[in-house]
Formats: sequence, C-alpha cells, structure tokens
Amino acid sequence: MTRFAALLVLIPLVTACSKNADHPESVSVQCDGGKCVGPGPGGGGGAKGDGGLEAGSNDATVDAPTGVDVTGSVVLLTGDDFLTAVPFAEQASVGFEGADGAPVEGSYSGASFVVAGVAEGQGVWATVTPNNLATLPTLQPTDTTQPPLELAVVPATTIDTIYGFLSVPEQRVKGAAHVVLRFVDAKTGVPVTGVTVTHKGEIVTYDTGGSWSDTAPGTGVGGYAVVVNVTSAKLPNKQNFQFNAGTSSGGVYVLLQPDSVTLADVLVN
Repeated sequence: MTRFAALLVLIPLVTACSKNADHPESVSVQCDGGKCVGPGPGGGGGAKGDGGLEAGSNDATVDAPTGVDVTGSVVLLTGDDFLTAVPFAEQASVGFEGADGAPVEGSYSGASFVVAGVAEGQGVWATVTPNNLATLPTLQPTDTTQPPLELAVVPATTIDTIYGFLSVPEQRVKGAAHVVLRFVDAKTGVPVTGVTVTHKGEIVTYDTGGSWSDTAPGTGVGGYAVVVNVTSAKLPNKQNFQFNAGTSSGGVYVLLQPDSVTLADVLVN
C-alpha cells in the first residue's frame, strides 16, 4: 500500500483581497478593485453574492477552447484517514468539466483513462463513477495542466464508518451528498487544527487523531471535517461551505451530487 498525499488541488480560503504567492500550484485568488474572485479553468471566474470562492466553473474562459486530452489512473482510499491508497483495479467512468462548458467523459479500464476535450486549468472538477456500487462516485478538483492525474474513489463503508462515530449514529441518506474537507496551512502545507465548519444546519464531524467526533471543537491533527448527509439537487451543483479558522474565516463553493463523496483541500492563510 502507498501513502496517498497529493490527491487534491488546494482551494484557498479567502479572508482578504490578496494573492497566494507561496503556493503557485494551488488555485489562486484574483483581485480587482477590492473584489476577490475565485478562478475557474484557465483563470476565469466570477464573484458570488455571499462571498464564497468558487473552485472551477463551467462558464470560465479556458486557454484552449477545444480542450485538452487528460490521462491518468485511479486509486481507492482504503481507510478513513483518506491517505492510505491502493490502485483501483475495477472499471469506472471518469468525467470532467469540458472546455465548452459541457461535461466530457471517458472510460477507466481498471488501470488508466483518457478523456478528450477537458477544460485546461486548475480547479477543474473531476468525477469518478465506479461500476461497482460498493464504491461511491467521488468528486474532486484537479489541475488538468499537469497530467497524468491520479484521481481517487471512496468506499461506501468509509462514510458508513465515520457516520457510526457520531454521538447519535447516522446512516447515509439516499440522495444526499457527503463532503470531506481538509484544511491545510497555505504556507507550510500542514493540516490545520481547530477549524469549524457550518453549512445549512447539517451535522459536521471532525477527525480526532484516529477517530471522529461531532462534539469536537474543530478539526484535529488531520485537518479534516466531514459534513454529514448534505442536501443536494438531483444534478451536480455547487454549494457554499463556511469556515472559521480562528484568525481566518470565509467560504468556498464545492461541487456536489447525490449519493456521492466530494473531496477537497482548503488553504488557510
């Protein structure tokens, strides 16, 4: 087994109008006239009325209108630390935001995939949908300028295990989304402790260094927060999640869809 450490494109947590010079590989923040805008593929983007930063956008202007061919592989995250991974040897479909705004898709053979016409840039959302129902469709932001990509999928049992640790255990609700966020220091890349998350009144559980608790004061040593059974529209949709990291607070838009897991890292400045 391998330690899975470089899965996700980082999404910055915006608190002020500033660019993140320390992490040029992450999704940057563009500011114009005191207004911060989260970029979509190729650097486009748009402001949201409630101050959230959107990572990836189908309406964004891309560098290559015809799109790029993206290759890669898929790993299975085998534990609730979301770090340990093995190659995913089953078949799946792999979808991306397309260069023309419409989704594009290809097949994963159990070893590799190729998808044509993908939007080129950072923060381009990818979705891996396994044929095996025991593994949940998994959404994640990617950097399509740096192929080959290594995408991930999450077993349904991992979400079930986390929900079983709640003070009042929950089951996965049919049609709900399951959101896994990791908060990372923008300068050091180290997970940030003590971050709290709110979103429309849903339960939020935090890592506690080997377990999970919805009564913990915030993220533990892993920097993880899991938002439980998020209400989702029938089609993929972006929702704003609010965070408080002590000296930093803000919000970020992440992509959701029913009966799926969203994985995303959030930069804390």
